Amino acid sequence: MKNPSVQSSVRARACLTLSPLALAAGLCVLQVAAQAAEAPVLVAGLNPLKETVVTATRTEQPLADLVADVTLIDRETIENSGATGLADVLARVPGIEISRNGGPGTTTSVFLRGAETRFTAVFIDGIRVDSQSTGGAAWEAIPLGLIDRIEILRGPAGAVYGSDAIGGVVQIFTKKGEGAPKPYVGMGIGSLRSTHLEAAISGADGAIDYALGVQNETSLGFNARPIASANPDRDGYRSNSGYARVGAQLNRDQRLEATLLGST
Repeated sequence: MKNPSVQSSVRARACLTLSPLALAAGLCVLQVAAQAAEAPVLVAGLNPLKETVVTATRTEQPLADLVADVTLIDRETIENSGATGLADVLARVPGIEISRNGGPGTTTSVFLRGAETRFTAVFIDGIRVDSQSTGGAAWEAIPLGLIDRIEILRGPAGAVYGSDAIGGVVQIFTKKGEGAPKPYVGMGIGSLRSTHLEAAISGADGAIDYALGVQNETSLGFNARPIASANPDRDGYRSNSGYARVGAQLNRDQRLEATLLGST
């Protein structure tokens, strides 16, 4: 028969040995519970996505991580601006000035950080539309209603885009189809007998997406040179434009796309 005092001593040593392990396990449980309580609750469809741009480095990158001076103008900002032309939207961005030899629809120049208008590289859906031989992009011919968003890089970008990008880069993206077909019709009227009509449809079916649209703008205009000796006629304008964008997502990393944009 074992000595009762020896048994009590063994049980006491076992309790002293297990107590630190139990205490450590308890602290671990409390720490995990505290971290779980502090962790944000992620709900599908409600987590905000960071604004992403490609103009600075030609690769997708969050706007907050860029070192270059980049401004992003989305479709909502364009619609709320009340502007009638692309240059009027750009003029509200710091570091950009515009000049126009008359009312809307006349020859327009955009000066990015003081550089000549021919030193700003302009892309529409990745296709270059400016040329130094013609003095830069035809800003007045780019329809504002067909634009989905604009990315503006202020500052020299010749290492990435060539010598035309001494002042900076303006990259324009037209609307892209998503989800079920979405038809759209818009109409506006203003002073000087100005009218604005547009119609569009966009959508996607599987790996194929499409967006089609037309736009018409007219205005009686005003006398751009109110001088007594000049011919006091109105300088009105009429603009007709249309676009088509069709894309196919071949796989996760490859996409085939065709874009057509015209304005007269």
